[in-house]
Amino acid sequence: MMKKWLAVISVGVLLVGCGTKTHIVEPYVFDKNLKLDLELKKEDGVNIPDEILATMKQQIRDGLAKNNLLASSTTNANHAEVTIFAYRMRPNAARLLAGAMAGCDNINSQVVVKDTSNQKIIGHSTVQMRVCNAWGVSSQVISSFSEGVVNYLSGK
Repeated sequence: MMKKWLAVISVGVLLVGCGTKTHIVEPYVFDKNLKLDLELKKEDGVNIPDEILATMKQQIRDGLAKNNLLASSTTNANHAEVTIFAYRMRPNAARLLAGAMAGCDNINSQVVVKDTSNQKIIGHSTVQMRVCNAWGVSSQVISSFSEGVVNYLSGK
């Protein structure tokens, strides 16, 4: 009986929580006539590989384009600035072998949308992705984070 409980607890530890949280400070209500110009950056001191940052930017751009919100170089657009202020990603092997005992994957960001005509903030949110389970790979964490940013910017 003790072995069964130990197995249940072990599986529970490996499969512990995940999810994207969005804390909307000021909702962004987009105007379908105005598109978004995207800037993705990291705060000083945040250790995130450039290729991961480039992947995030491309995924967010693709999501905005899919929702017909991405500005072309010739359009008048609002400015969306996504700043990553915390990033931690477990190696895929550690995630699979140790699950929650290897810690959690975290991506925390701030999303600010400004009206470019007057620099007034017209939308402000934080988007946080936290995954502590044993399933999946880092690319899925990054995709889920990017989807959370797109959902905020597209009003979903």
